[in-house]
Amino acid sequence: MESSHSVTQFIQAVQSRNDSVAQQEIFRRSWPRLVPMISKRLNRKYCGMADEEDVALSAMNSFFEGARNNEFSKLENRDDFWSLLLTIAYRKACKHPRHEKAEKRGGGNVVNEAALAMKQSESFVSPLEKESQPSEEEIALRVDEMMEDLQDPVARQVVVLRLQGCTDAEIAVKLRCSEAKIRRKRELVKENWSKG
Repeated sequence: MESSHSVTQFIQAVQSRNDSVAQQEIFRRSWPRLVPMISKRLNRKYCGMADEEDVALSAMNSFFEGARNNEFSKLENRDDFWSLLLTIAYRKACKHPRHEKAEKRGGGNVVNEAALAMKQSESFVSPLEKESQPSEEEIALRVDEMMEDLQDPVARQVVVLRLQGCTDAEIAVKLRCSEAKIRRKRELVKENWSKG
């Protein structure tokens, strides 16, 4: 079968005669587009030993199996194919966290090599560092003290809004002042806190 055929013709070939060449061509054309789309949907927190390529492969296998068993009667063109393939893939991506957290797969404690390397580097703390790290209560107390040291109520508001994730522009709108004033207040806070 020539590769100049349309995806629709390849799909029909898979459905009618389980054509492995047609499957390969569908796979070759779909894979580069499918993997990035799944990657956007996949929850990175639960990418243990599996990743977007595993989910894409599973979706493609499910599609081919369904096509061979004539489960997709309304599959008429390329758009129907993509809609169906993405639906299968997105459902698998949504089920992925539950799949990865299953007891037989380590209950969510299995991680890939990159995550393992990151975990190890985060978890290693020298004994000297452990002694010098403050507790959460100490940090909260210090932040309260630093906020009290700020005499300027606008500077306090700027700090609180920045901690909430607001940009200078958003803070300026909320406080009804210019962005330049917000930047000056942030610099004032930095200067005061660097002294303490």
